[in-house]
Amino acid sequence: MNNKQKLQDAKKELLALIQQDNAMETIAEHLILIDDSEFPSSEWSALNKMILAANEEAVAAGYRQWEKLGRNVKKGATALHIFAPVIVKDKEKNKEKDPDEEPETKLVGFRQIPVFGYSQTEGEEHQIEVEPVDPPALLDVVEELADEVNYKPFTGKAAGYYNPKNNSITLCSHTEKILWHELGHLLHYQVRDVQPSKGQDPEKEIIAETVAGVLAVIYDEKEFIPNVKQYIDHYSKEEEAAEAVSRVFPIVEDCLDLLFSVKEKQAAA
Repeated sequence: MNNKQKLQDAKKELLALIQQDNAMETIAEHLILIDDSEFPSSEWSALNKMILAANEEAVAAGYRQWEKLGRNVKKGATALHIFAPVIVKDKEKNKEKDPDEEPETKLVGFRQIPVFGYSQTEGEEHQIEVEPVDPPALLDVVEELADEVNYKPFTGKAAGYYNPKNNSITLCSHTEKILWHELGHLLHYQVRDVQPSKGQDPEKEIIAETVAGVLAVIYDEKEFIPNVKQYIDHYSKEEEAAEAVSRVFPIVEDCLDLLFSVKEKQAAA
């Protein structure tokens, strides 16, 4: 079967699956997490952990705390700032208390504390291994087309992202569909004159996820199709997912033609 026929068959099957009324439930996409129990940030408030996530850090600590952990803050690193409660003794409530009793306290405000994320330090390694034990399908193509491919722990934001400015892919998941989605973005930039956009562009997201959906069919990972449908539904708004897939498929076909050509060159080498 030639590549063109393979793509048309995959498109037909993908459309049939996402139009099923009794579609399967979505499955969890496994994220790369770091064991943060040895870091001070493991006990921080939800707000402070959100500050870390916003700065794409999984863990953090103060300057001296990092030294105790065998790491040093890199020269020139800019501190992040978290909020620490300011608690004082409540003089009014303690007037009538026995001096031997535990004094009453009260919260009077918050102060900012400078801390540094793991990536801002160097020294003794504490991170878990983030590279996949078994390379996912098409990782070899991604590594050939991208200038850089990195795996790192999930920080509460995206499970993966493509940066067109330096043609790099970052993955916070070992799930193949995440890799294929980011590969879809990379291929889209390769086959079309696409300009970078601020935030997520719905059209680009639909194209990338359709690439992932077609590859899920081709590589018999159809359990991901409900996730594909849910993702496309989110970005297609009032347009049905099947209609969105059909509309963008000419671009998707060009993306996958490039992918197949790279695979064929690799096989012939």
